[in-house]
Amino acid sequence: MDVVLLTSRKEGLPLIFLTEVLKKKSISINAVIFSRNEKNRVKYLKQKLKKIRKQGLSTILSGIYLRSLFDEKKYLKTTHSIEQFCAIHAIPFIQIGRTVNLKEGDKKSILNLQFDVGISIGNSFVGKFILNLPKDCFINIHHEILPAYKGAQSIIWQLYNYSSVSGFTIHKMNNTIDGGVIIYVKEFQIIFYESFKKTIQANLEIIKKESIQEMVKILNEGSISPMNINTKVSHYTTPNLFQLFRIVLNYKKLRKGHS
Repeated sequence: MDVVLLTSRKEGLPLIFLTEVLKKKSISINAVIFSRNEKNRVKYLKQKLKKIRKQGLSTILSGIYLRSLFDEKKYLKTTHSIEQFCAIHAIPFIQIGRTVNLKEGDKKSILNLQFDVGISIGNSFVGKFILNLPKDCFINIHHEILPAYKGAQSIIWQLYNYSSVSGFTIHKMNNTIDGGVIIYVKEFQIIFYESFKKTIQANLEIIKKESIQEMVKILNEGSISPMNINTKVSHYTTPNLFQLFRIVLNYKKLRKGHS
């Protein structure tokens, strides 16, 4: 199977994926497309101001804290940047400005890539031009249970709902966030540690590494077939400070119950 990786991360999970894929003779990495995540500054600032007005300062402050908590550098250690890794293993490395509304030069640089399946890791939104490139589809890993936790960051909204279960979902991509046909779902019991930070990061490491193993297994077997899921669809976003307080409070209660 011919595969292309699309990512906007320089290290962490994409490198773990590439390392595992290179062990499989049945999978060929035709290229890595790296998005620099370039933004129109004026448009970006307008969107940020609109988001602040809509969500409030409380959500912005909570988001700053959670971004630090979820930073992959703190729990997924890799020795090379993705560009260095590609150079070492002779994998074509193509840089583009962004994954939506591509410039003409960027379109030309990836238009003639021939591959069966695209893998998206660490991208926010991917436009139709890129999604239409593979013969089959683009696949994404959402590190929560779909469709019940669309848009949700791993673990925290489960804790908010007083649940001790998290997991990941592998799904085909369409032009909606966390949309598309679901291929595989796996649930994990959350392991509770002495601190909220360690609980999040240690479980994230387990969930993300396991998700890569399962993704590579699916590619190796060529078994990209849909699952029949009958679960209520729910949407989540960044919690505000009051919701974050409830998340931490529920973590403490659940930790006592699991000790």
